[in-house]
Amino acid sequence: MKLSARKPTNVETRHAVWEDQDVLYDIDLKCFDDVWAKEYWLHWFQDFKMVFIAFIAGVPVGLAACEQSNQDILVEKLCVKPLYRRLGVARSLLLSVHLQALNYENKVPVHIIVPELWLYPGPDNISGWVKRTEFKAMKPILPDYFYINGESIDGIKCVLEE
Repeated sequence: MKLSARKPTNVETRHAVWEDQDVLYDIDLKCFDDVWAKEYWLHWFQDFKMVFIAFIAGVPVGLAACEQSNQDILVEKLCVKPLYRRLGVARSLLLSVHLQALNYENKVPVHIIVPELWLYPGPDNISGWVKRTEFKAMKPILPDYFYINGESIDGIKCVLEE
């Protein structure tokens, strides 16, 4: 299936369940070198954790694994298969996470926290990738917020633009 980045795409999202661990692993494998083990995915089906899967035409194409903490959502993993990027999949996933958190927190404003290295081109111009998802990155940077592959990574809070 050939997809165009300019053509609107119908993205559907749903909560993942523990039976989806093979699907989550497959998406992860197609997106990252540092893949989480299938068994590790079971850890994500606990209280205060959210996992969403995105589909285009019934095909699983992306995932978001997040943890709820007070009014913050820590995005541990957000990925979209390469063929399906720039079609609004990450945006749909983040909006699903945001809506779930709003329902959980009784409509309190929610911050989504992402690793600084996800913000392209960087912290001095943090409007690129995040802005395309309709979230606005906020400063200051949260030092050493994430610990990824043995390395401390700064975090950035993002809020849904009004």
